[in-house]
Amino acid sequence: MTERPIRQMPGIGPTTASWLEAVDVRHESELREIGAIEAYWRLKHRDPRRVSLNALWCLHAAIEAIPMRAVGAETKARLRAALAAKT
Repeated sequence: MTERPIRQMPGIGPTTASWLEAVDVRHESELREIGAIEAYWRLKHRDPRRVSLNALWCLHAAIEAIPMRAVGAETKARLRAALAAKT
Protein backbone atom coordinates (compact mmCIF):
# COMPACT_ATOMS: atom_id res chain seq x y z
CA MET A 1 0.00 0.00 0.00
CA THR A 2 1.35 3.41 -0.93
CA GLU A 3 0.99 6.49 1.20
CA ARG A 4 -1.19 9.28 -0.13
CA PRO A 5 0.87 12.36 -1.00
CA ILE A 6 -0.20 15.49 0.85
CA ARG A 7 -1.24 17.01 -2.50
CA GLN A 8 -3.92 14.33 -2.86
CA MET A 9 -5.38 14.77 0.61
CA PRO A 10 -8.92 16.18 0.48
CA GLY A 11 -9.06 19.68 1.90
CA ILE A 12 -5.41 20.51 1.17
CA GLY A 13 -5.05 22.91 -1.74
CA PRO A 14 -1.99 23.35 -3.91
CA THR A 15 -0.60 26.32 -1.97
CA THR A 16 -0.95 24.64 1.41
CA ALA A 17 0.51 21.43 -0.04
CA SER A 18 3.56 23.37 -1.27
CA TRP A 19 4.00 24.97 2.13
CA LEU A 20 3.72 21.61 3.88
CA GLU A 21 6.22 20.01 1.53
CA ALA A 22 8.62 22.87 2.31
CA VAL A 23 8.53 21.88 5.99
CA ASP A 24 8.99 18.19 5.19
CA VAL A 25 5.35 17.09 5.47
CA ARG A 26 4.91 15.18 2.24
CA HIS A 27 2.36 12.50 3.10
CA GLU A 28 -1.01 12.39 4.78
CA SER A 29 0.35 10.06 7.44
CA GLU A 30 3.01 12.62 8.38
CA LEU A 31 0.39 15.34 8.81
CA ARG A 32 -1.77 13.05 10.91
CA GLU A 33 1.22 12.05 13.04
CA ILE A 34 2.31 15.59 13.89
CA GLY A 35 -1.20 17.08 13.99
CA ALA A 36 -2.62 20.42 12.91
CA ILE A 37 -0.97 22.47 15.68
CA GLU A 38 2.58 21.29 14.94
CA ALA A 39 2.08 21.56 11.18
CA TYR A 40 0.73 25.10 11.53
CA TRP A 41 3.55 26.04 13.89
CA ARG A 42 6.12 24.84 11.32
CA LEU A 43 4.41 26.76 8.52
CA LYS A 44 4.08 29.93 10.57
CA HIS A 45 7.71 29.88 11.62
CA ARG A 46 8.84 29.33 8.07
CA ASP A 47 6.77 32.15 6.57
CA PRO A 48 5.04 34.25 9.25
CA ARG A 49 3.65 36.88 6.87
CA ARG A 50 1.84 34.50 4.53
CA VAL A 51 0.42 31.93 6.95
CA SER A 52 -2.77 32.89 8.78
CA LEU A 53 -4.99 31.06 11.23
CA ASN A 54 -7.04 29.93 8.23
CA ALA A 55 -4.23 27.47 7.57
CA LEU A 56 -4.74 26.02 11.04
CA TRP A 57 -8.48 25.59 10.46
CA CYS A 58 -7.72 24.01 7.07
CA LEU A 59 -5.20 21.56 8.53
CA HIS A 60 -7.56 20.56 11.33
CA ALA A 61 -10.45 20.11 8.90
CA ALA A 62 -8.33 18.00 6.53
CA ILE A 63 -7.21 15.71 9.35
CA GLU A 64 -10.78 15.37 10.62
CA ALA A 65 -12.12 14.93 7.06
CA ILE A 66 -14.65 17.73 7.49
CA PRO A 67 -15.26 20.92 5.51
CA MET A 68 -13.29 23.90 6.80
CA ARG A 69 -16.57 25.75 7.39
CA ALA A 70 -17.51 23.02 9.87
CA VAL A 71 -14.70 24.10 12.19
CA GLY A 72 -16.74 25.99 14.76
CA ALA A 73 -15.90 28.69 17.27
CA GLU A 74 -15.38 26.22 20.13
CA THR A 75 -12.92 24.17 18.10
CA LYS A 76 -11.11 27.30 16.94
CA ALA A 77 -10.79 28.45 20.55
CA ARG A 78 -9.41 25.05 21.55
CA LEU A 79 -6.91 25.13 18.67
CA ARG A 80 -5.82 28.68 19.59
CA ALA A 81 -5.31 27.62 23.20
CA ALA A 82 -3.26 24.60 22.14
CA LEU A 83 -1.18 26.82 19.88
CA ALA A 84 -0.60 29.33 22.68
CA ALA A 85 0.49 26.52 24.99
CA LYS A 86 3.06 25.41 22.40
CA THR A 87 4.79 28.79 22.27
